[in-house]
Amino acid sequence: MTASAATTVAIVPAAGKGLRMGQDKALLDLGGSPAIARIAAAVQDAGIDQLIVVRAAGAAVLPPLPRTTIVEVSGDGDMADSLRAAAAALPASCEVALVLPVDHALVAADTIAAVAAA
Repeated sequence: MTASAATTVAIVPAAGKGLRMGQDKALLDLGGSPAIARIAAAVQDAGIDQLIVVRAAGAAVLPPLPRTTIVEVSGDGDMADSLRAAAAALPASCEVALVLPVDHALVAADTIAAVAAA
């Protein structure tokens, strides 16, 4: 991919405290894999160029995720704050950005690809 090639980026807001869930939703085990790993795999399988995950400062470390940028926020804000932080980290070549909240970890790669194409 050249610097001028258009890119598609998936943004995963994962900076919440998980108070209602009782734990960090990004690390919630879903069939033997953390939720964030499932999302990363689906994003990669959908052909998305890059993943941006927004995390609260001091949150638990995520497992290794391919083609991923981690953006830190204070964790005191709301999802809109996470989205603004992710938008500031988008590459100049980004033409399509998808938002996949971490609690939608079971979304299928073909669904992600269809939304990106639309």
